[in-house]
Amino acid sequence: MNKISQVLFLLGFTLIAANVPALSTDQDKAIEIEADSASLDNQQGLTMYLGNVVIKQGSMQLKAEKVTLTYDDKREIEMVIAESVNDKSPAVQFEQTLDTKERVKAEARLMEYHKQKNLLHLKKSAKIWKNKDKITGEHIMYDARKGKITASSTKSGRIKVTIEPPK
Repeated sequence: MNKISQVLFLLGFTLIAANVPALSTDQDKAIEIEADSASLDNQQGLTMYLGNVVIKQGSMQLKAEKVTLTYDDKREIEMVIAESVNDKSPAVQFEQTLDTKERVKAEARLMEYHKQKNLLHLKKSAKIWKNKDKITGEHIMYDARKGKITASSTKSGRIKVTIEPPK
């Protein structure tokens, strides 16, 4: 396995999806949501939070201008969509502590988490980093089931991977 594959594998292994928290105690913590406003539509299975949304669960924190949660008939979350509402609003930010005490961070204009597929998709100026190792691209897809990350950019752009030497 070459060095880039190793880093992608390690980042894929350490990144989390909403139902697989990296810090083992996170799943036992309450979910706290703050926002300027919220709306709930039980018939559509949809909850939307708007304005300076902050979602915390243990060491996990998500910040966005808009977060939409979709639910199935059993009120289980199907999808989480976090997004910037316009080009002037800040990017969506996600971070979480690993059991090793390291922080994993991600940033993009749009993040989608598909629970059934255990898939996290970062779109529009996507970045993921742990310590000084970093992947940037227009789109980054993390498949938690397969432990696989794919990164791509527009036709004129390129992805960038930064790998720091071990200490």
